[in-house]
Amino acid sequence: MAPQTTPNGIYSVDFDATKVVTFPNIQTWTNDLFNAVGNGGGNALEEDFNWMQDLFQGVDVSRHLPINLIVGELGGGATWSPENLHLNVTVSVSISKSPLFLRYLVVSEMTEVFMLDQGRGWFGGSTTPGSRNGNGNEGDNGEALSRFLGRQFLVNNGSSVEATAPRFTVGNNWLQTSSRDNFITNPGAPSNSDIKPDADVGCNTLFISYLNTQLGFKPKEIVQHAAPNMQGVYKNLTGDDGDPFPVFALLLNSAFPPGPPGGVGAQVDATKQAVDSPFPIALLEFISSPKSWFGKDEVVNAVADPARKGLYPDVILLQLQGVSRNLMNAALPILSGPALGFASGSGFNISFDSNKGIQFQQPNNVFIPQIILFPLNVTFTAASIASFPSGDVIPGTFGPFPIVLELNAAVTELGLNLTALTEITFSFGENPYFHNVIDITPLNSPPTQTNLNPWYLSQDLRVFTATPELDQRPVKGSSIHALSPSFPATAANNSGAYQYIQDLLRYMNTEYSDPNGQDPFATSVNSALPSQFYVYSQDSSVSPYTYGTGLARYANFNFAIARVRLQGTPGTPANDVRVFFRLWNTNSADTQFDESTYPSHKDASQQPIFPLPAADLHTIPFFATKNNPDPNDPNNAEYGPNGVGVNTHNMDGSVWKYFGCYLNLYDPTVKFQKIGSHHCLVAQIAFSGTPVTITGTFHPSPENSDKLAQRNLSTTFAENPGPATKIIPQTFDLRPTAPVTGTALDPQQERPDDLLIEWGDTPPDSTCQIYWPSISAPEVIRLAQKYYGNHFLTAKDAHTIELKSVRGISYVPIPPSNGENYAGLITVDLPMTITAGQHFNIVLRRLSTYTRPRLVPPTILRRQGVEPVHTAPAPETPSLSPQQPQQQGTLQNPTTDPNPGPNLPGPPPHEPTADYWKYEVGSFAVSIPVAKAEDFVHYELDALAIFKYRLQQTPTTDRWHPVLKRYVDVLIGRVDGLVGRPGAAQGVPAGPNGAPIGVHWPGCEGGEHGGWNIWAWCVRRWRLWRIWWTWRPWRHEGGSGYQGHEGRGGPSGSEEHREAVCYLTITRCFSYIDYYGVAFDHLVPAEDPDPEVLAISMIVVDNDGGAFANRALSFPLDPTEYTGKKVLAVPRCCQVKKDTQDRRRWNGLVAERDGHTSYKAQRSNI
Repeated sequence: MAPQTTPNGIYSVDFDATKVVTFPNIQTWTNDLFNAVGNGGGNALEEDFNWMQDLFQGVDVSRHLPINLIVGELGGGATWSPENLHLNVTVSVSISKSPLFLRYLVVSEMTEVFMLDQGRGWFGGSTTPGSRNGNGNEGDNGEALSRFLGRQFLVNNGSSVEATAPRFTVGNNWLQTSSRDNFITNPGAPSNSDIKPDADVGCNTLFISYLNTQLGFKPKEIVQHAAPNMQGVYKNLTGDDGDPFPVFALLLNSAFPPGPPGGVGAQVDATKQAVDSPFPIALLEFISSPKSWFGKDEVVNAVADPARKGLYPDVILLQLQGVSRNLMNAALPILSGPALGFASGSGFNISFDSNKGIQFQQPNNVFIPQIILFPLNVTFTAASIASFPSGDVIPGTFGPFPIVLELNAAVTELGLNLTALTEITFSFGENPYFHNVIDITPLNSPPTQTNLNPWYLSQDLRVFTATPELDQRPVKGSSIHALSPSFPATAANNSGAYQYIQDLLRYMNTEYSDPNGQDPFATSVNSALPSQFYVYSQDSSVSPYTYGTGLARYANFNFAIARVRLQGTPGTPANDVRVFFRLWNTNSADTQFDESTYPSHKDASQQPIFPLPAADLHTIPFFATKNNPDPNDPNNAEYGPNGVGVNTHNMDGSVWKYFGCYLNLYDPTVKFQKIGSHHCLVAQIAFSGTPVTITGTFHPSPENSDKLAQRNLSTTFAENPGPATKIIPQTFDLRPTAPVTGTALDPQQERPDDLLIEWGDTPPDSTCQIYWPSISAPEVIRLAQKYYGNHFLTAKDAHTIELKSVRGISYVPIPPSNGENYAGLITVDLPMTITAGQHFNIVLRRLSTYTRPRLVPPTILRRQGVEPVHTAPAPETPSLSPQQPQQQGTLQNPTTDPNPGPNLPGPPPHEPTADYWKYEVGSFAVSIPVAKAEDFVHYELDALAIFKYRLQQTPTTDRWHPVLKRYVDVLIGRVDGLVGRPGAAQGVPAGPNGAPIGVHWPGCEGGEHGGWNIWAWCVRRWRLWRIWWTWRPWRHEGGSGYQGHEGRGGPSGSEEHREAVCYLTITRCFSYIDYYGVAFDHLVPAEDPDPEVLAISMIVVDNDGGAFANRALSFPLDPTEYTGKKVLAVPRCCQVKKDTQDRRRWNGLVAERDGHTSYKAQRSNI
């Protein structure tokens, strides 16, 4: 019979007459295909063609019409080839004769013709319409698209590949490979010419389904956003420059774990899911962060607190992964489980924190899948108190057993019912405890319920600085209390500091022990102690001084006080309660309790009685009596027995007791490798009735245990503006993730710990770098790709990770290792738009994974493997996806392909063997106030001097040496920026206790014989002068002039001058500097009534053309060198007046510095 032409002449349909013998009914099957009716009531083949034409809108294939469609036998597939301007498309009836199956074959082939004429990359990477780009076929990307669109065609017609053409699925060909290679961004050499049904085509087919089903892009959008490779298609759709493969692989690996090397990975079960479209997949898990353990007594305090009203904000986080913002369900998580029934009525509640809102990893891109956090609040009322376990604590026992209840969460995302679980513990009371919450926001902002609990600070642990030369009573009493003890200026030394803290503790325990009385830690004006957020020093080890007028400076002494509470029944005392104070060598998120970090000397019953330093000295204890009390002396003054030690108390009834220590950070006899500028401080209650131990799912840390309290806040200033001074550095120490040993129960157990960064209100797009000299940056990127997918990290160099801040969160994986801790430096480069008065806080949290073996199969899995339920109305966005293998213009059946891809039997889809949730190990915060240079320049100078000294003292083989080297480089840039002069910081000498007052360094500007400069600051009337004096070499008859070498020398025969690195005074700080500018009185004895002081005159030549200068100087001066350019500073030895004159003037200025009352009289005579 003659070929039949479809109504609009698109197809000329015939059958292969040579196949009649093999298939006697081939003509009937051909007629059935030709006469098939489409969904619109017209010819099915032409309706199918019009559907493809709409997908490839604007592509003209009319030159190929009519298309010769031949029904034959090809071993199960289909093929097309050009014949002149027309096309021959041959479809096979060897598998199925149904018109729908044959139409599916036609669509799979014709879409490739459309790709060819589109010329935008789908066809073998060709970007020229009609050009095969030298490949001759569509390549693996085009092959994958044809299979996806063939699947889409079947879905539109109420079927699927699994039902109509099950042998044409290809997804498992990639899933069953153990390596699961990246064919999305690393396609490999044969990619654009390989169309066999193997792993690369399977990977690309799954990826297109991922774009459609997981990310929500319609088939037409995918077709129209063509590119020569899959990464380009993804970028065109989402606008994201990142690598899309990691999150794609992460989701598939979580549901279908890859097999061991050389083994077979888990595959999609075709009876349950679409093999080439197993999406959507999403992950939901709890983060017990930072609190999942609640003690009865602390809850009583929280309920009674008028600001808190029983609220614990953001104590639990729920993490969703794999969902984009544009497809995210607006519904909030639904909470359930026994934990919600802990207390009857309204006694206990967990709710979404609507004030903080949902936290996004990338809030500005709504199209990419990301990590999303739901913050949850916990609220108690008085009705909950009776539900806590009760009973007195008996020393040597663990008291009543706590109540552990499960909390469940469910969300519906992408049509999936996702669930997660965690546990909450409610413990007994009537034992010594800390109240580890803060009821006020940083910088003394008014308290609100929306921003309580900075977890890096504890309400009952305070650190403060005493500067006895300025204030002899740093801790104030009140009108209703006795006068607080003094710290006299005459005792401003280590011995005096130890005596002061002992006196203060006795005072606090006498005056403030009644819980019903005045709270000395309150954030109101009645607070006896300074604010938790005092910014300059406290736990800083690089702020040895407080600076006053001019460059007057006064020694700082740092102390810590902890308050322990007891709400007990009178007559049932808690005896021998001790508190250990422990300082880390820098910031750390590893404050979780373990014996290596919190070692202690124990008694016969193995109860801790004395703190010991860590073996590697990364933590050491501090005391209130002396540097190193003897732990073997039972009568030592620190922890003497029977409640007689300074830091040992007996407690009974409802009472507060105070413990403390002197943070002797500047004493060289204290063997402690100080690395950071600020240090994590933890106070530990040591009480035999409730020892700090790891039990069950509970990992004690200052954030979830009421026996540990912490201060983990560091402060670094930024200047506005200043390219270098807006770079904020902080060192930090982290343990490696513990490597997995043995056979893992589940791939979740292999996950590394996370460093979660909460950016707060830090300006977006600030550049953050994390320098880990012992870690390979590419390895961190690899882990981030594997476990986060979209991670937004880059490797700046071999050991530096770089990322941008966002209005949300960032994750950084902590690589596993059996080695020593990771020494790290984090720097944040703020934008030039910051202004003085702003304040930013960045919180860094370490998250680990808790594993609980699954004993009973859950009723709802966290990952649901059934067909997703979609709410999208358009049939173009189905839940199913593509097909199986195909060859150069040919849709191939893998069982008849002469070179088939792997088709091995694999294990079934993954069923988890355990339940998992994340928990917070610890956290620390970086506080960044933005200020002007004069507010913090002195502290920065001291920090640079101290860090230079530390670098000198650190062996090059030490893990901290490269960190300190980079830290010093950053500080040098900051000091140069503050001074406004490149190279200025080179003159800051290394010193264990800060910089000298005033700084000098070699200069070489001015004078043919070279010279040098002196630099100094004057801070008066809140004004800052940056002054350089050029000391010019000169010659005169009789010998050389003042050379300025090391601040010494002078005319021939003159006496040697004192060292010029010293205190300075500037006589006035107005709009000009007069010629009486500066005096140096370094090392001048205080008792000398008539000292000789080096004087430098500031001579301004602008006003008189240099007339005065040429009269006063012993050498000629060219005023053009200075007029309008700089101020001339000349030692008196280089003037007609010598430096022994005007002694009374300089003595008066020295007296002003020292606060002598005779200054005014002296001044009046000048």
